[in-house]
Amino acid sequence: MGAKHIESWDDERASGSGIIVTLRYGYSFDTTHDAVMAFDTVREARESTRRKNIFACDCAECVTNQGETEMTKIGNTEYTDNEIAMLRAFYSTSMEICGACDEDENLSYMNADDLLKVLGGTKQSIGGTMSSLEQKMAITDTRESSRGAKTNDWIINDEAAEFFNAEQ
Repeated sequence: MGAKHIESWDDERASGSGIIVTLRYGYSFDTTHDAVMAFDTVREARESTRRKNIFACDCAECVTNQGETEMTKIGNTEYTDNEIAMLRAFYSTSMEICGACDEDENLSYMNADDLLKVLGGTKQSIGGTMSSLEQKMAITDTRESSRGAKTNDWIINDEAAEFFNAEQ
């Protein structure tokens, strides 16, 4: 999208999730820091993301994360500090469970609720970061939960795991 207040626009209607729009820090769909929203149609998403329908947000999370973010490069892709923190959470989960996180052994299974417990923040911020990491192909939706959770588990992908293995 070309609008400066939109971070990402993901059309996930094929999976039943709708069009997921994530706003940049400092913007909200309402006055309570609601920065991620799902829409049924492109028309509805476009109308809701017009600047006149977007609110300024000065909550602690937005104030802390707004502005220039230093990026970390993994392979050819740049990641924000929040994305690196989330990837580290996936990596640490696998390391705690089986002592490894690589293409042969990867038990980094986490869902949005797990990440919220580990990282804090809001469901909207967790969802926005997950969406961004999925676009960058750093995490993958397993489309189920082998742990019996109500929401799907996600795992870290090999290239991101190798970045953390190289740090060890």
